[in-house]
Amino acid sequence: MSTLLESFPPISTPDTRVLILGSMPGAESLRKREYYGHPRNAFWPIMAALFYVPELPNYDAKRALLIAHRIALWDVAGRCRRPGSL
Repeated sequence: MSTLLESFPPISTPDTRVLILGSMPGAESLRKREYYGHPRNAFWPIMAALFYVPELPNYDAKRALLIAHRIALWDVAGRCRRPGSL
């Protein structure tokens, strides 16, 4: 049987106006404890381009970008069992 995987808390604030929902973080994201943590994932580069930010150097900067633009990020599956990231 596969291991029970657990996601992490949402990125949100009380004044959030946009909610982006995912399913469950991939293995690399879970390892790093970061949403969209795989280096080939396009989520953060797209967010940076959307808001004309040249670089998001670390996860704190990524979280701050979403919070500044009142965007929440959350995975709807809090726990699951699966054989891999796909």
